[in-house]
Amino acid sequence: MKISIDFGITTTDVVTDINNKLSHYMMPSDVKILSIQSIKNIKKKIKNYDKIQNFILTGGHHYKVKNKYENVPITHINEVKAIASGGLYLAKIKENKPTIIVSAGTGTACVYAKNKFFSHILGTSIGGGTLLGLSKLILKTYNPNKIDELALKGNSKSVDYILKEVVSGKIGNLNSNATAVNFGKIIATNYKFSKEDIAAGLINLITQAITRSVINVVNQTGASNIVFTGRTSCLKSVKKSIIKNLSNQNFCLNFPKNRGFATSLGALVEFKKTRN
Repeated sequence: MKISIDFGITTTDVVTDINNKLSHYMMPSDVKILSIQSIKNIKKKIKNYDKIQNFILTGGHHYKVKNKYENVPITHINEVKAIASGGLYLAKIKENKPTIIVSAGTGTACVYAKNKFFSHILGTSIGGGTLLGLSKLILKTYNPNKIDELALKGNSKSVDYILKEVVSGKIGNLNSNATAVNFGKIIATNYKFSKEDIAAGLINLITQAITRSVINVVNQTGASNIVFTGRTSCLKSVKKSIIKNLSNQNFCLNFPKNRGFATSLGALVEFKKTRN
């Protein structure tokens, strides 16, 4: 048995590989504890623990763990490689095709991949962690499924100014329905805004930051094949908003199944490459 672990800021993802049969586990992360303690916690959840042949670690402070744990060898995988390999593997994209993998988790990272060359181009500190933090302050919930449910029922235009509401005439190539000011209407009226519209506004704010990063990476690399991974991209409202934000771009967007734990899968893929 091989165990691949991605120590995320919010969630730790674990993929077990028993004779190429994969299973996934997840648990809340605690950035205050060392990765070795996380392994001890994971040990309690894994059946047939005595059959483990290898630990494969990525993310978080995985380099603080030594190269063995209870006589089981540990392989460390660079997180950029794990992000890229996981995205390519799930989207079934060949390595010779220029691709941008957008890891939309607690924060957001954009990785360029081509011909086994992986490079972190840029990212943004805005991501799922921002969404949950702001939602806790404003909506009094940080349950991602509840936020998603509210956002799907809401309309961001109720809280955001769009261009045609604040300017006359064209501004470059911007659509007249593009956002001019996020949450701009909040300060302009005493109207009581619904939780649904506020949630939709938060999703719009987060996804605009993500898609701007994507466009910047495309401009730098010329790649137009985009794969989204990470648990934030699994929210229906986030996916819908990303597609809308990039609808005027000639990009090929991929949202593969199981993308929520793509990085732990990618670490396993990278490990297997070294054994072939």
